[in-house]
Amino acid sequence: FHRTAAQLRAHLRPSTLVFSGHEYAVSNLLFARSAEPANAAIDKKLLWASERVKKRLPAQPSDWQGELDTNPFLRGELLQDALGLTDPVAAIAVLRKQKDGWQPNTGGSGKIA
Repeated sequence: FHRTAAQLRAHLRPSTLVFSGHEYAVSNLLFARSAEPANAAIDKKLLWASERVKKRLPAQPSDWQGELDTNPFLRGELLQDALGLTDPVAAIAVLRKQKDGWQPNTGGSGKIA
């Protein structure tokens, strides 16, 4: 997957629209925020997605740049240091293990407690 993501980064325009096959944007962004709590782009996209879902609208499409800015599974190179690793593929594997069975703790506020 890592090589594929790297190849996509090199070849897709930032404005390329990304349509997911599911509607888990809010949950995925809550997880992303738990992985990168200081990432303001995640907070901005989470607010947008939450408002869309409240209005019963889809929280998509996204654009490729937005995915690069907010999707931790596309940010292995940036997260490896924070995770104490030297390999972006290992960082993605750690994130995947953390995401398995992960449940947001929002305390009703929409923010992770």
